[in-house]
Amino acid sequence: MKKKIIGGLLAVLTVTALVGCTPKDSSKDSKKDDTSSKVSKKKKTADKKKKDEGYSRQEQIDLIVSVAQTQVASIKKQQSDTYSDISITSKKDTIVYTYVLKEQTPAIDSAALKPTLVKQVNSLFETMTETIPGLKMQFLFLNPDKSEVANITVTEDDLKQAETATDS
Repeated sequence: MKKKIIGGLLAVLTVTALVGCTPKDSSKDSKKDDTSSKVSKKKKTADKKKKDEGYSRQEQIDLIVSVAQTQVASIKKQQSDTYSDISITSKKDTIVYTYVLKEQTPAIDSAALKPTLVKQVNSLFETMTETIPGLKMQFLFLNPDKSEVANITVTEDDLKQAETATDS
């Protein structure tokens, strides 16, 4: 069962990897907004701030999620023998991957599965945390009755610990 879970993860993570880094410039049309005499001073200030800072942290996370969501239907089809549903959502500083298994499965030792998962997401996660420091990824595996099989959250600290363990 662990191999099936990891296989499904890799399919979704491959799609997420295609997203790449999010752009820093929020809009090329902001100069037009700034030159309009009807735009209020407050809006000009907000537009300039947004242009200078790029997307907000949550906007970057939401952009990654929205692009990855476009591929979920094809991944569901590919993984239909294992999962009845797959979703990608976001919550504060976290991209949440939720997998609903087709068959009832006993709980899995999340702590034992985590090092394998960290190894699999390492390069993708490093790339994403360069753009969005402090980002977390949560992998939630549920039975058809929505009872939890495994719940694993990966952080930058987990990557550092994995690198330290590899170097030793």
